[in-house]
Amino acid sequence: MKTHLPRLVLAILIVAVAVTTTTGCVTSTTVTIDSAPQGAEVRLDNQVVGTTPTTVRLSNAVWEDPVLNIRADGYRDMYGSLQKEVKAGNLIVGLLLFWPSLLWCFGPQEYQYYDLIEE
Repeated sequence: MKTHLPRLVLAILIVAVAVTTTTGCVTSTTVTIDSAPQGAEVRLDNQVVGTTPTTVRLSNAVWEDPVLNIRADGYRDMYGSLQKEVKAGNLIVGLLLFWPSLLWCFGPQEYQYYDLIEE
């Protein structure tokens, strides 16, 4: 009896590569952090990354949750976590074809906005 297993495996790999490259399966997201007032210092995990509005590249890894701190003169310091969302492309690829993609399916939203409170 002739088996077609090698062809099946090859077909699955081709589909996995095609889906992965066309769904935007990525391990990071470009994130813009903005605030009112603008020009506030932005820190992630206690490292200055810029002033608002600023753009940074952050991991979509489910275990990543950097501490956000935004500071401006005359305003209370804001501490917290970034707003996160499910990354649909990574979720679909992870559920259907390549389970390790599930490790990068919950990352930061592309736009983060924060109102600082006056002191």
